[in-house]
Amino acid sequence: MSFPASLPSPPPERSSSISDVEAILNYKFKNPKLLEEALTHPSVQYTPNYERLEFLGDRVVNLVVGDQLFQAYPGLNEGELTDLMKANVSNENLARVALRRGLYPFLRHKMPNSDDQVSEFARAVEEEDGGSVKAPDFLADIVESVAAAIYYDVGSNLKRFWKIFKGLLGPIVGPESVNHGFDGPLEIEKAKLELDKLCVQKKWHKPNYEAVVSDPQQYVCTVEIVTGDGVPYSVKGEKRSSKKKAEQCAAYRMLLVLNDQAQKRQRGEEMFSPTSLPSLSPERGPSVSQVEAILRYKFEDPKLLEEALTHSSILDAPSYERLEFVGDRVLNLAVSDHLVQAYPELDQGQLSTLLSANVCKEKLAQVALRCKLYKFLSHKMQYSNGQAS
Repeated sequence: MSFPASLPSPPPERSSSISDVEAILNYKFKNPKLLEEALTHPSVQYTPNYERLEFLGDRVVNLVVGDQLFQAYPGLNEGELTDLMKANVSNENLARVALRRGLYPFLRHKMPNSDDQVSEFARAVEEEDGGSVKAPDFLADIVESVAAAIYYDVGSNLKRFWKIFKGLLGPIVGPESVNHGFDGPLEIEKAKLELDKLCVQKKWHKPNYEAVVSDPQQYVCTVEIVTGDGVPYSVKGEKRSSKKKAEQCAAYRMLLVLNDQAQKRQRGEEMFSPTSLPSLSPERGPSVSQVEAILRYKFEDPKLLEEALTHSSILDAPSYERLEFVGDRVLNLAVSDHLVQAYPELDQGQLSTLLSANVCKEKLAQVALRCKLYKFLSHKMQYSNGQAS
């Protein structure tokens, strides 16, 4: 078997594989059989393979990464968050994780040409020729199945899971690495120049940058501008190793916000100021308590429920789109976890069919109708009551 120098050789005995992979994960399993199953390809017959774990692991990874993006980038809309999700959990990116962490040599399998596929993909990665060679699906499968094994071993505790899994996954791909619809790719290194050009073109005042030292040798910058209609925008960037890089990062984030504004105006909408998001009107108060009664749960932060009950047709308040982005992943994991445990005899395909039946739009719409949740939705849509009746 031929591997690039960065890949470990296969372990001589299966008994050492578990401890070797635990060392890679920096985590010791309470139930090593979970990890053994996660490292067994379906080509190995008469033994549990990773397919059911992979089914669940896909949903675990999607939720934790989606939640991280939701919290890290409050200025991004649902579409931009979805773009970032694709960049972080695509088959190619997860296959790169398996390659970088050296997981493949520990996979039990009887595939005839897998070594050649991995070597070819590894060469493409080393040459940074992304996309020229399709990532082998089984590499991404390993990462997802190992994720599910960790998830079950920590008692389905997502916080503990993320603490372990983020070390395997590596740095999250941020918005500076993804093109969000500008004319041509926007490079973070040129963001200040692009923002200056935009301000000159729009006859706005020059951007005002303020950088502070957050940690030793770490800078965080905030950029402020005032648009032609007098609306102030203030956007904070991420930590960077120099003041210059921090300013570029803040400028990039500002361009994302302004680009989102332009797209909304093209759709005939108005953009509210991201620095002052008003809460819903006082008369919405009773709706929160009524929905809490339906849910049999009292919110610690009622504003979350207010936002979840606000349609995007309401332009002067945060709408539910970003919460829907996370909620979709919460539902998929919750239902998948239940199905895996409730039906141990079902294979991955059968589980996928059941999942689709339980979280499809029609089923969820029936839930909203049965619980009369639509009655508490703040919106400016026409005919919504007629559609729901």
